[in-house]
Amino acid sequence: MLMHGLLALSISMIFDNDKLGGLVDWSILDGLREKHQSEAGVPFLDAKEAYWVLNVQNERKFILVDVRTDGELLLSGTPKGSVNIVWAVRGEENVNFINELASLVPSKSQNIIFMCRSGVRSMCAAEAALGAGYENVYNLNGGFNAISVTTPDWVDEWELHG
Repeated sequence: MLMHGLLALSISMIFDNDKLGGLVDWSILDGLREKHQSEAGVPFLDAKEAYWVLNVQNERKFILVDVRTDGELLLSGTPKGSVNIVWAVRGEENVNFINELASLVPSKSQNIIFMCRSGVRSMCAAEAALGAGYENVYNLNGGFNAISVTTPDWVDEWELHG
C-alpha cells in the first residue's frame, strides 16, 4: 500500500511539474513502465500521462498514432497533431500498416504512442511496430474510452471531421 501511495505521489508530482518550469526526470516512470507493459514489452501510458507528454511538455518528443477507423474518427474527432493509420477494418488487419508507419515515422528511435478506442488494437499495432524495429513504442491504456473519462478537456480540443 505504501508503494502504491508513493507511486501515486510521484505521478501527481509529474503532472504538477509544468508549474516548476516543465523540467521532468523521466526516470521516475522507469519502474512503472517495467511493471506496466505487455508481454511483448510494450509499456502502457494512461490518458493523463499521454496528455502530459503530448500537450504539456515543452518539447514535442512524442508522436501519437491513432489506429482507429475513419468511421470512429467521424464520431469522435482526432487529437490535434496526431497521425491516423488504420490498424484493422471489420477484423481485417491492414497489411500495409508497417509500411504506412515507416513513411510517416521514418526514425525507429522516435517516441510513439499508439491509441484506439479501447487500447486493444493499439496494443497490437504497438507490438507490430516493436517487432519491426521501432524502439520507443507505448500503448495508450484504455484508448479513447479512458481519455473521454479521465481527460475530457483533451477531447474538447480535438479536430472534428463531420
